[in-house]
Amino acid sequence: RYLAQEAEVDILFIGEEAKLKPEAQNQFEKAEKDEHIQFISLAFVEFDQYDMIVDALLGLGSSGELRYPVSAAVDLINSSSGIKVSLDIPTGMDPDTGEGVSAIKPDLVITFHEMKPGLSQIKDKTIIVDIGIPK
Repeated sequence: RYLAQEAEVDILFIGEEAKLKPEAQNQFEKAEKDEHIQFISLAFVEFDQYDMIVDALLGLGSSGELRYPVSAAVDLINSSSGIKVSLDIPTGMDPDTGEGVSAIKPDLVITFHEMKPGLSQIKDKTIIVDIGIPK
């Protein structure tokens, strides 16, 4: 939502709104009401039309092999020409080991609070942002 104050923003939402946790639901509803944000569908998105793609598909607690439709989105994002920025950890990457065959291949990772062990292999592409979590 904050980025939409500065640039055109399209959101590809993959999932079920009914399964969102209360805080995520609150943010989703705010984004839906924002006239500067457009929601798009995986079936119709052309990732090559974007200069930048912000990867925030899954949360840090995600594990296991990616399943459709997330796996399809990851493949399409990776094959696009836009700059790819992953938030906290690239979708599909294990935060502890860095493993992930079908993970987003980011140009930049903005991780929160501290460096995750799995990011060590791409530390030159990673910046840490303090979000107020006590150390």
